[in-house]
Amino acid sequence: PMDRTERSYWYRTCLERGWVNRYTLDALQREDPGSDLGRLLLKAGYLSREQYRRARARLRPLGRRIEERKFGSYRLRARISRPGPRDRYLARDERTEEPCVVAIHDLASAPRRRSENLRIELRALLEVEHPGLVRIREVGEHGGKIFLATDPVEGLPLDEEIALRAPWDVDETLALARGLAEATGALHEKALAHGSLSPEFVVLEPERGEPIVAA
Repeated sequence: PMDRTERSYWYRTCLERGWVNRYTLDALQREDPGSDLGRLLLKAGYLSREQYRRARARLRPLGRRIEERKFGSYRLRARISRPGPRDRYLARDERTEEPCVVAIHDLASAPRRRSENLRIELRALLEVEHPGLVRIREVGEHGGKIFLATDPVEGLPLDEEIALRAPWDVDETLALARGLAEATGALHEKALAHGSLSPEFVVLEPERGEPIVAA
């Protein structure tokens, strides 16, 4: 279901840009109050695919708001992943005041060997640099949990891009496959693997459309 932050964003964006009036927005919400308002606008023909894509790309960094809390040197502000063994949050580094993404691995129930392997793998990521991989800023531990902090990435996750732009032409598909192969190849050269490579973890850079693999 859509949270208050997302609903407010779509209202503000549509009204400021003159795409839709408030009466129409209210009517769509009444018809289907639990659905994504942006997708309702797209489906009803009030937004073009390009308008939706650009607006959605700006919305995504807002994440789903949580009660702000401190985690080590970071202040967690919004969740950008589904709850699970690896939770990803939009955060702010209190040392620099810069925005970032913090991925937290809860290994409370993981075997000891798995925990040690993960520590080694995450620290090895600091040595990998490639334009198709999000930049890792820090790997550390706090409160019995392992975390890594990365640069934030603006854009839509690949699953949303696929839904918006399907069918893709051959050149687009080959360019995507080539970009992902080069990015993951940089990991493989260091004997590393992503481990969770899926459309949720791939973002298309808004200007050039090149894939960036998130951590």
